[in-house]
Amino acid sequence: GMGIDINIIYHGTEDTAFLAWLMHQHVIIHNHEPKWLPIIEKLRLKGNQEASHLYSHQGNYIGTWQRIDIPLFIDAEYCLLLDADTIVHKKFDLSDFGLDITPGIAFSNEMFEEDTRPSNAGVALLNVPKFRQTYNDFKSFFREHADEEKYFIGGPSGQAAYLDFYKGYNNEDASLVQHLDTTFNVKPYFKLQKNFDKRKIVHLDGLKPNDIVKGLMGDQREDFPPATQVLLTRIF
Repeated sequence: GMGIDINIIYHGTEDTAFLAWLMHQHVIIHNHEPKWLPIIEKLRLKGNQEASHLYSHQGNYIGTWQRIDIPLFIDAEYCLLLDADTIVHKKFDLSDFGLDITPGIAFSNEMFEEDTRPSNAGVALLNVPKFRQTYNDFKSFFREHADEEKYFIGGPSGQAAYLDFYKGYNNEDASLVQHLDTTFNVKPYFKLQKNFDKRKIVHLDGLKPNDIVKGLMGDQREDFPPATQVLLTRIF
């Protein structure tokens, strides 16, 4: 990250020691008090906890939506959003995203590593001016879903909302939703050696390190949240 600004959008009042340490490392902290929290809580409360563990915890669910307000804090053409459960493994720069860089958003694949459909927003390449241009329309879009109790087609939480919104929003020649190369979002349960050899970012999606240790120590399937049980057979 040397020479590149690292920004954290933080919502909360605790973690003062950790925030002080981050600032000492020259990380830019943005205090975030989103005005859309009541809308998001409506979506969370009607969510299926067996489909996603995020619905069970208000703080985790809010975190999946904080990227909404990136245009309020970031003044750049592009930014790469990383969830807190990611590890940057290899150095890269803007040229690694190629000449056909997304004019909107780029997500990588979810559970299946050879799937090239954009689906997982844990690592997301974002065109910030496009985010800013569509900011109010997008808020109206998810507010309508909350008020009318409609589900997003693409799955749970914020990532599905973005996929639904931008695919419907697109009236341009190039797709606003593109696939981000799998090497930017390698999961611990992936199997292809080429992806691990070329990995730039590892994403501890679903099962966290403590969950993996629990599995190694012999914890049973029923000891894990329903939404993460499907991943156990991919690791153990």
